[in-house]
Amino acid sequence: MTIWRLVWRSAMHDRRALSGTLLGTALAAMVLVGALIVGESVRQTLRDAALARIGSIDAAMATGDRFVRSELAELIERRDPSRRLAPVLQLQGIASTVDRSRRALNVFVAGVDERFFSMAPQAGSPPDLRNGEALVSERLAAQLALQPGETIVLRVNRPSALSRDLTFATTDDAVLALRLTVAGVADEAHFGRFSLTADQTPPFNVFVPLAWLARQAEQPGRANLLLASGHQRIEQTGQSPLDAHLKAAWSAADLGLDSRDSAADGAVEWRTPRVFLEAPVVRAAASIEPRSVGILTYFVNEMRHGERVTPYSTVAGIGPLAADASLLPAWRAVVPESLGHDEIILTRWAADDLQASVGDAIELRYFVLQAGRRLTERSATLRVAGIIEQTGPAADPALMPDIPGLSDSADCRDWNPGIPVDLERIRDKDEAYWDEFRGAPKAFITLAAAQNLWSNRFGNLTAIRVPPDSTLTREALIEQLDPAAFGFSFEPVRQAALAAAKPTTDFGGLFIGLSLFLIVSAALLAGLLFAFAVNRRARQVGTVLAVGWTHGTVRGWLSREALLV
Repeated sequence: MTIWRLVWRSAMHDRRALSGTLLGTALAAMVLVGALIVGESVRQTLRDAALARIGSIDAAMATGDRFVRSELAELIERRDPSRRLAPVLQLQGIASTVDRSRRALNVFVAGVDERFFSMAPQAGSPPDLRNGEALVSERLAAQLALQPGETIVLRVNRPSALSRDLTFATTDDAVLALRLTVAGVADEAHFGRFSLTADQTPPFNVFVPLAWLARQAEQPGRANLLLASGHQRIEQTGQSPLDAHLKAAWSAADLGLDSRDSAADGAVEWRTPRVFLEAPVVRAAASIEPRSVGILTYFVNEMRHGERVTPYSTVAGIGPLAADASLLPAWRAVVPESLGHDEIILTRWAADDLQASVGDAIELRYFVLQAGRRLTERSATLRVAGIIEQTGPAADPALMPDIPGLSDSADCRDWNPGIPVDLERIRDKDEAYWDEFRGAPKAFITLAAAQNLWSNRFGNLTAIRVPPDSTLTREALIEQLDPAAFGFSFEPVRQAALAAAKPTTDFGGLFIGLSLFLIVSAALLAGLLFAFAVNRRARQVGTVLAVGWTHGTVRGWLSREALLV
């Protein structure tokens, strides 16, 4: 017992050396752990920022310039009660103060309701937004120096069924102006940073009541963004479980497809406010109903015969969709099966105006759309194969598609389509024709010829007509179509957001590398302090050797201490 007491006293005598060693070791550990903590802090910050953008949203379906029914969210929820869905009407625009002293570009304007705010990072009681009121993000409030109760002016892109790149799309009324009262400021916990794109810069967000914005945008009951939560898993095939529910819940109304009876030929006509029917719709219609008749009606700048010119007319290409099918009886007299692809049938009105006869050459001049909304005028020359009286199907104004600024005009001089129109060229007889026949075509060609001249990336038909007893119904058509063909599919935004939050650089390793000098210095300091401590503990070592410890035992003891350090 006396011997061990001597050893203990010897150790206590050198406690300063031991304390220095411990402090040096703690310093080295602090430097290393600090570098690791900084790297982990960066990773966690990126993750928190990603989750602040999307909240509890797992998947989203953005339909772009298409507007689906808002009730589609409820229909999908009924098929999968474990999911929550929120319809959103999203528009882009510019925000400014009333005096225009401050403004913000690239503002995200969203029509939302309580379902949207229930998906926020901190779900709670949704703000009570009234019509004409808005909730703005913190960054937008700072940009415009806004306080609750103040007024802001929004100028947003006016929604339209037509793509702005379409030839006939007008841009004169493309902006919708809104005056809003600021009801509050949304922080990060309440979707102030909401965005589906990976960007560390907080967005300019404005939230308004969904139903109110839809009415202002003339899209009642419509949305172009569906958000889903419920922590779904996207399979490796890339298919979301929500896509199957979407397929079962969507309808022709979500595609903008409409059918109506045609009084001229007794058929049922299918058309779209987008003017052109997409290729998947045409293929599905042809497979369901072999008797389908395709129609492609185009607005031409002029029809010319020598020095005689008929300005601004519609020309219709008509033909069966199936190669082995024939036209409906009502159309055989208008577009005979013997009509060649380089021939044209004139109405009596057009033939008299052009003073043209069978065999004469007629030149058509028309615009086609190039890249960057650049219009190029082209021409085609066709030979007159026949002249028909403008009665029955040949006088059907419904053959012209619904072109904004044209088909809805009461007078020719009110025309305002998305192409240049010289109203000075319109004659009194053209006014009289419009009053009597509206947009009824003045000439007819084969469908193949029309598609060769006027097909574009938006489609190659403006309408499809089928017999009244046709099997082509809304249900049959939508069953044949795949929503993904029209861009209708749910994307895994949560997976994408978390993947984007994972830095390509290992910040832990990066900060260890940046702190390498300090780490090495701390390690050297710990080593020097340990060596100093061993040197100071010479009395303790001598004591234990004197009481019978071997040199090997002492070396093992000091080595274990060094390993611990």
